[in-house]
Amino acid sequence: VVGGRGKSTFMPVGPFSGPALGDAVGVVGTALGSGLLTVDVAEAGGDDGQRSAALCQLAHDLWIVSDYKGSRETFERALALYETEKHSHFALMFGYDIHSWAKMTLGPIVWSLGEPDLALELTKEAVAHAREIKHANTLGLAMVYVAMVHQFRGEIEETLKITEELDEVCQKYGLFYNVSYGALFRCWAAGEAEMMKAILTGVKGSGAMLGMSHYPALLAEVHARKEEYDDAIALVDE
Repeated sequence: VVGGRGKSTFMPVGPFSGPALGDAVGVVGTALGSGLLTVDVAEAGGDDGQRSAALCQLAHDLWIVSDYKGSRETFERALALYETEKHSHFALMFGYDIHSWAKMTLGPIVWSLGEPDLALELTKEAVAHAREIKHANTLGLAMVYVAMVHQFRGEIEETLKITEELDEVCQKYGLFYNVSYGALFRCWAAGEAEMMKAILTGVKGSGAMLGMSHYPALLAEVHARKEEYDDAIALVDE
């Protein structure tokens, strides 16, 4: 339990905790709520590991609201504070390693800023770091981001390869959350429209909202590649 901006609340830190904390403490209507709160708390504490984690939260939230330059700068600040020997244990607290979290998310951000080669390099570095510290949950998510960047780059064979590796990791460690997202990219690459539709239905049914414009667009692309244009247009119209 921590305090920030005159409030006291539990402080979740992680790629998907963004809007929830802001809403919980009354910062309704903005995805920046949790990032702002956690940075306040961490700065007051003076611990570089906590500051790095909090900056990652803010950077991730900036990405969600499409402030790509601000997000990039904030992630880079977080990386500058991180030291593996001192801070890798935070992965056990937050569920994800700070260093890999920053680099995997920087991948799609720098791709959006016109640097596709750097995007792929950063996501692969996130995977390598997750392997180095032997943290399975971080590894699974980092591999999802590698698949994402390969998909952004239109690289079908590379997407198939990384999603096959991801499936092996998920099955080995029970990373059921990452299985679905990896399978979406695999279906895009393999052209499996019906399977992709079923997975999307399951993901939507879980209440997940992030990416729910992008992933149906991938399904539309699969239909278009198969010359099923009416299905593709219907998905785009949705």
